[in-house]
Amino acid sequence: MTTSTSDAELQELVDRLDRVSRKHSLLINIDKTKVMASDGITCCILIRNEQLEHVPVLWVLDYRRLCIQQHNHLTAS
Repeated sequence: MTTSTSDAELQELVDRLDRVSRKHSLLINIDKTKVMASDGITCCILIRNEQLEHVPVLWVLDYRRLCIQQHNHLTAS
């Protein structure tokens, strides 16, 4: 998880990550990459001219809980 203090700073971090990833033949899955602002402010972050989805904090926490539950179920079987 990356933390930044402004939209411009976050966009620069995402741009840098995208450049380095492509340099090593890795692509960021835009459909699975989300933007979350803990203060409730929405922002517009792009990767290759596609806007990333903005999700609320609770969505991320629910997703993590679901992953942990699935992992525990699989390892218990």
